[in-house]
Amino acid sequence: MRKKALYSALIVICTIALTGCSFFKFLSGINKEQLNITNNSITYSYTDNQIIINTEFSDEIQRNFLLDLGSPINMVFIDSSLKILLENYDKNNNKQITKSADGTKMKRDYINWGTIKTSWFELENSFISTLERPDNYACKTINGIWGASIFAPYSKGKKNKILLIQIQDSTAILLDSLPLLNNWIKMDADFTLMSHIKLSTSIGGKKASFYFDTGFSGSILMTRETYHAAQNGINRINETKKIYGYITKTLSGTQIDTAYQNEMIFDFGKGIIADSVTVLSTQSIAVNAIGMEFIRRFNVLVDYQKNNLYLQPNPNYRESQKTFFQSKGFKARNMDGNAILVINMEVNGTAEKAGLKIGDQILSINNIEADDGNNCEVVRLFGEIDGNSTRNVVTIKRGNEI
Repeated sequence: MRKKALYSALIVICTIALTGCSFFKFLSGINKEQLNITNNSITYSYTDNQIIINTEFSDEIQRNFLLDLGSPINMVFIDSSLKILLENYDKNNNKQITKSADGTKMKRDYINWGTIKTSWFELENSFISTLERPDNYACKTINGIWGASIFAPYSKGKKNKILLIQIQDSTAILLDSLPLLNNWIKMDADFTLMSHIKLSTSIGGKKASFYFDTGFSGSILMTRETYHAAQNGINRINETKKIYGYITKTLSGTQIDTAYQNEMIFDFGKGIIADSVTVLSTQSIAVNAIGMEFIRRFNVLVDYQKNNLYLQPNPNYRESQKTFFQSKGFKARNMDGNAILVINMEVNGTAEKAGLKIGDQILSINNIEADDGNNCEVVRLFGEIDGNSTRNVVTIKRGNEI
């Protein structure tokens, strides 16, 4: 404990030394924030394995904010509409460095946005970090993040909130005390100074820690070291798939990478054993993470007062059906609203064997034309096509050739 306290003190001292007066401006801004709870319970939007909370700035436009317990802070992603708003708000000179899960470093500013509202709470005199996040392949725009600091603003947790996320009926509830813990499993969780939640387990005979990350829409993300340990264990179900192209989607956007994917039987201890868990590892991922595709098997109770995490089996859980793209071994995405492009491929997958290449523009699949409507809606319709059929016809454009 003494070592941990000394390490934390050194971090604070170094931070103050590096940032100077701007650091104190930052602390002053944070201390003026006031959180008002307007509703203890809300029904949230659950789309593409992401919990979305409608959020409103002074222009009264509804924007999508992600509920991301994997982020210790709140964050606004700057897009063209918000750049107009920036002219009316105070911009602090304090620039900080954000490191994404893929190790990419980015600068961010803190800005006083005034009052920001949701149907759940409002934050007065908000002092929130901003980040320009390029992502050319986004269909459902995410405009920002509500992170753990909303529920755990104090280092001493008595005034913090208890967060109940009921995946089974898409509700989120803020509590001041724990409910009855019948059927809840208390996890071996460690809450860091920044309110990251880390779960401890054993993979392939080696100890491993995983960040509990509701902002990650996938299932299980592993570093190469942890993935190799898992491969050497006995919990592998299928042969490893190798995927190349645009893969990693973190704060820095979608990046070119190589990924390795498998389905495993995952044992987290405490009686939590899940089969058919999709595990992904890439060259650049720097941390292990548990995402919403896995988390949605449970209801979630986060006690930010005493720093405990509880899980309860979700009685309404159903395994996700593979999309057409997943079954054929490639992925296609909308590109800036102009075209639907192939962005990654599975080595020796059906699509690669058929001759598709990264960058191919999809004009149609079966009787669905790419220009039949909104690109994002068309991609969704493509995904619902029967992937088991061997009679699907994909028409592509490569250069000037159809």
